[in-house]
Amino acid sequence: DEKMQIYRGVISDKQDEDILAFLNAGLSFDQYMQAKQQYAAFDESIEDSNERAVEFAAWVDDQDFTAEQAAVVQETIAPLRGDIGKFTEAGMDLDTAVEAADTLDNLGEEATATEEYMAIARSPLSESDKRLALEAIMSDSAYEKYERARSAGIDTYDYCTFLDTIADYTGDGRQEMVWSYINS
Repeated sequence: DEKMQIYRGVISDKQDEDILAFLNAGLSFDQYMQAKQQYAAFDESIEDSNERAVEFAAWVDDQDFTAEQAAVVQETIAPLRGDIGKFTEAGMDLDTAVEAADTLDNLGEEATATEEYMAIARSPLSESDKRLALEAIMSDSAYEKYERARSAGIDTYDYCTFLDTIADYTGDGRQEMVWSYINS
């Protein structure tokens, strides 16, 4: 396409991989330019990079893209970062990911892992979104334990309450205190 060759030759050849990703997803060079221009407009009007990426993601959702194309546009132009990125990668829709990230942000930077788990468990998210959020923020081994508990019929709130409670148990007798709590 002539416009693409002019852009690459005169303006920038540094985005060849991005343009190729668009083309491989069945998108046109014009759609690439439209997305770049839309992000540039957000860049001018929104100072916070996370907010800018969220607004761009909302714009992408409003376009007539397939799921694969939307992912290419988002990842190429303005990948979501931080908790929002983790949550959307885990499978949450954008609005829910923003809500879950806001829940964690409200805790502050000094929050412990179990405080984050409890915040998710107490949130108004659906049970399936709570599972996605925990999958995104837990270590693999912690999430495996959570999944085992879920398979045994323990709901998210009860499991996170258990973790929160036993987090305070320290020292020599910790195992006995945990067993005592379980049996109470």
